[in-house]
Parts: sequence; structure tokens; C-alpha cells
Amino acid sequence: MTLGWLALSSFVAMLAAFGVRFVQVARRARPAERLALLGVMTPTLVWLGISSFTATTVFANDAHWPAGSRDLVVVDQTGDHSWQHASEEAVEVWNAAGADLRLTWETGTGDCGFDGTRIAVCLGDTRVEGPFDGISHDTLSNGHIQGAFIEVCGDCRLDQARRTEVMIHELGHALGLDHSDDPNSIMWFEGGSEFDEAYRNLRESHDHQEHASWQYLLFSWLGGNEEFENRH
Repeated sequence: MTLGWLALSSFVAMLAAFGVRFVQVARRARPAERLALLGVMTPTLVWLGISSFTATTVFANDAHWPAGSRDLVVVDQTGDHSWQHASEEAVEVWNAAGADLRLTWETGTGDCGFDGTRIAVCLGDTRVEGPFDGISHDTLSNGHIQGAFIEVCGDCRLDQARRTEVMIHELGHALGLDHSDDPNSIMWFEGGSEFDEAYRNLRESHDHQEHASWQYLLFSWLGGNEEFENRH
């Protein structure tokens, strides 16, 4: 959500500059002109203020899967027994979080891409995309995840413990979690071993009252509809 917050900060700064300019113009105007300006600009400023507050509230919520789209299927398409074991274990880990999400696991074939509530896991090519252990891709609409898929390295030599850590971390991103500042957390950028913080964040992001649809309007203008990539 970094880009969204930057956009919101720019909008607030523009609003502040607009307010300062309005005051400067009003001071030089005659009383009748000042009254007319006040009548026109006051509702506008109030609306912008409310919209900014609403957008801030929306941005404050982590990205999450929308209500009605929380029965998710993780489809391991790697064809690799070691990665399949890791992805199946990752599903079990996030099911234990207690969030309003229901994950199931299966194997499949084909290429990765955004496919609704099916989260595909595929082998990526580090020779093309550069070195990585795992990459998660999320596409958002108004703060709601619309689709996700995960790529894992196909030509790397990771032990099973590391593969499992990578899969848990990347699936956490696919479910809407950002990186953590806590080096012990599984969502730290290099992955850790603790889950409490990540479990709590996942529950909170999916257990809140949905905003009315109109409240997402400014969110969309400020970059709420985006596609994210997290490289691990």
C-alpha cells in the first residue's frame, strides 16, 4: 500500500495548499465577494475533508479478500514433490490462523495467472526474472484482492525447511499481508519462525465491517486499484 499512501499524502498536501490559497484570495475580496466565495468553497472543502478521512480509513485496512470470495483453493502446479509438500503445509499453517478464510489444497497443471479464488503455484525461471526464492502477485480492486498467484524457483537448491518457509511467506502475501518489521515474524522480508503477529494481522484484515461502495471512490483515484509483486 506504499504507493497509495504516497498518493494520499500528495492529495492532502494539495488540499492544504488549496486552503491556504483560498484564505489569501478571501482576504483581498470585498465582503460580498468573500461571502460568495465562502458559500461556494465551504461545502467543497468539507466534502474533500470527509473524502480524505474516508480514504485514510480504507488505506488503514490491509488488503484482503472480499466477503463472498474467501473460499480459496491453492493449486500447486509445480509438478515438484518437494514444493507440493511445502505448499500443502503452508495451507495448513494459514488455516490455523483463525481468519475468515477457508483454504483447500490440490495439485494441477498449466501456467500461472490471476484466476479468481484459485491461487496457483508455479515454477518460475530465475534466468529470466533474476534470482529469487519466491514471488507473489496480487491484483487489487478498491482494497480487495481479486486474484493472486505464486512463483517459486525451479532451478534453486533449497532444503525442505527453506521451501516451506518461502511458501508460507508468499502465501501470506497472497492472502493480503505486507512485510513485517519484526525479524522473528514469518512475514519479515527474509522470513522468520513466529506466526502470532501474522495470524493477528490476517484475522484483523478480514474481520472488519466492509465500507460502503462509495467510500472506495477516492481510494481508487489514489491508486487503490493496483497490481503488487513481492519478491522473496
